[in-house]
Amino acid sequence: MMVPMNSAVVTLRKESPFPVRPEGSWSDKARWPAQWICVPNPSTPFVAAYKLEIDLTNPLDIELHVSGDERYRLFWNGEIIATGPEKGDEDHWPFDSIKCHFGAGHHTLVAQVWSLGDQRAFAQHSVRPGFLLATADYPDQFNTGAAPWVGKQLGGYRFMSPQVAWGTCFNVEMEGAGIDWGFELGLETGWDAVETVNHATEVNYESEEGPCPLLVPARLPSRLYAPVPGYVVRHAELLPNGTSATRDLPILAANHDPNLSLEKVEASKTVRFLIDLRDYFCAYPRLTVTGGRDATVRVHWQESLFEIGPRMEKGNRDAIEGKLFCCIWSREDGVGDTFVLDGESRVYEPFWWQAGRYVEVLVTTQSEPITSLRLEFFETRYPTENLARFESGDPRLASLIPLAVRTLQMCSHETYMDCPYYEQLQYVGDTRLQVLVNYVINTDRRLPEQALRAFDRSRRNRGVTMSRYPSRVRQIIPPFSLWYVCMVDDYARWVADRELLSDLMPGIYAILLDFLRHVPDADSLLHPLPGWNYVDWVPNWRDGTPPTGKSAPCAPINLQFLLALQAAIRIEDYLNDEKFRGPWQVWANRIAAQLEQFRQPDGRLSDDLAGEFFSEHSQVLARLAGISTNETTRDALAPLPDGKLEQTTIYFTHYLFEALREMDQTDGILDRLDLWHGLVADGLRTTIEMPEPTRSDCHAWGAHPLFHFLSSILGIRSGSYGFSTVEIRPQLGSLAWAEGSLPHPQGDIHVSVRDGVAKVTLPPGLSGTLHFAGKTVSLAPGESVSLS
Repeated sequence: MMVPMNSAVVTLRKESPFPVRPEGSWSDKARWPAQWICVPNPSTPFVAAYKLEIDLTNPLDIELHVSGDERYRLFWNGEIIATGPEKGDEDHWPFDSIKCHFGAGHHTLVAQVWSLGDQRAFAQHSVRPGFLLATADYPDQFNTGAAPWVGKQLGGYRFMSPQVAWGTCFNVEMEGAGIDWGFELGLETGWDAVETVNHATEVNYESEEGPCPLLVPARLPSRLYAPVPGYVVRHAELLPNGTSATRDLPILAANHDPNLSLEKVEASKTVRFLIDLRDYFCAYPRLTVTGGRDATVRVHWQESLFEIGPRMEKGNRDAIEGKLFCCIWSREDGVGDTFVLDGESRVYEPFWWQAGRYVEVLVTTQSEPITSLRLEFFETRYPTENLARFESGDPRLASLIPLAVRTLQMCSHETYMDCPYYEQLQYVGDTRLQVLVNYVINTDRRLPEQALRAFDRSRRNRGVTMSRYPSRVRQIIPPFSLWYVCMVDDYARWVADRELLSDLMPGIYAILLDFLRHVPDADSLLHPLPGWNYVDWVPNWRDGTPPTGKSAPCAPINLQFLLALQAAIRIEDYLNDEKFRGPWQVWANRIAAQLEQFRQPDGRLSDDLAGEFFSEHSQVLARLAGISTNETTRDALAPLPDGKLEQTTIYFTHYLFEALREMDQTDGILDRLDLWHGLVADGLRTTIEMPEPTRSDCHAWGAHPLFHFLSSILGIRSGSYGFSTVEIRPQLGSLAWAEGSLPHPQGDIHVSVRDGVAKVTLPPGLSGTLHFAGKTVSLAPGESVSLS
């Protein structure tokens, strides 16, 4: 949802505006006094508008409840006041609530709704295209299905494949001559009757309903919608007139013409501009243009340009000379939107945002020049901000913080995302790490709660979660279900919310019981579950799956199972409710005992029962699960003579860092940050998905070093479930000094370690313990303590 204008205020509700009625027939107790409406006989993809004219003799304060399938923009007298809804699914369809003050006089409400069908994003669910608006106080005057709403299909839109950016919604071509300009004011002709297509139904009481969205209140604040600060045009080039393919045309300084201007383009010209946004952005482009009848303006996005060669490498991201603006793998022109001008003064803005750092604008004019062109970008994301602080004796660490924060921001929207350029999907494995970073940089827990509820809803009838959700395209990664259980445990540690934990416990039971179905007997190990048994993007592991991970018991996945069992035990102990008691301790003991089958004479755990394959993953997880000691793990992480010890990559290095922290080996964390330091040297503004050559330049699981700066090096962690106390265990390793602060709901926790002295200040109402230099002291609320 964009930030609304001042005339309306978007509000967040905890409950439905239309509670279930005790009276009435059992089949309609939870129906709203409104219905979904749609233009007659649509065929997807299509864009529609719905209009309501209202005349008021007196001012009116009213709360509107609005939703669309799939997406909507709501205009009031031509002013946009809301967009939405948040991503959900068929059984949990969000609606937005907007408080408005209508003055006396004439008012026009218009909703623009787009429904892309099979061309919609993977994360976008749909039941049946339509629009819904309801209010409790004036249903006959406002509500869809009751008030005299009219509608029309809007012309001028053609949708194009996003190509390699699969999973994202189709891009749009806007043809100015076919667009119904002024529809948002209700001025155009062609409005006609609409059909009612579904009852509006409350989520809590579905009965005798066909397929329909079950409505829930939106839970998240408005997404940011702010102008991108000044960009730089780094290349301008006149191409042979009519050139449409630029993928094989390298950017060459020799071809740059500084006299070419993006603001005006002569007739019968084809001009290519390369824009550098100077940072990574998720943004809506907005084109304000006059003249240029039949001209096309193509706006394509990339995270980086590519070096010429078979491997499609990116090299230094700041460099453009000799590079290609094209897509990885497919060598196509790019990903983005196209605008075909009608010669009038117009403003074009597509339906969905794009992502990246570089923008290629290809302008092709016909017989009429473009006399005025202004291209703006408006950043959008969840309003995640870094309220933590970390400084140290190594200035290189400070340079990694902006990368981590920016990556998290770019991957935080209505859901978390693995990457904003590709897919835009909320994966369990990625999200667990994103949420941990969130916990240490601010106290907003709404997006983490969204993720936990989404994954819980995604569970299949056999028990496991989907690997990503919301997603209309199913994918199962069984180990991600185990990380989901650990993710719930993380939430229990960092957030005081027993109600949500109680809601999630039945799902945890279902997941663990499904995994137990694949343990043949008490003397067996976990066998592979159906699905993609991904663990990490290790180059020598096909599809990221450990050897034998598809066909026989393997150590990394059995260890994840043990960690999930242990997490469930801790959550149950915290809730202390007999309703939530499972056989997890018995099975944890059995799996721990059976894991010794992987133990080799030197103390390492092999990945497979034959003792042929080895990885850091098994050694790290064994330490975290408590079946290997610090000394054993330290030796096990030493390289093997034949190089057979596979290393963790960017994502799974988080778990390596967790084990090194438990072993008091934070020097090992600092040593493994070389990859991240290399990102700075290579001009990246965000963290990458995998070792080069990487697909994604912005992948949020790579932001986890920021979590470790605060929680492993400064050592600030939740000391008890619900973050009711704090435990501080600084481990600076080779750093001469470090200091910083971590936000807590009761105030900031400050830690400084210099010259062998640790100083801690807690906010009022928070107590804890400080472990330093072999000593432990209790920390009182609001107190400053020094320990040497």
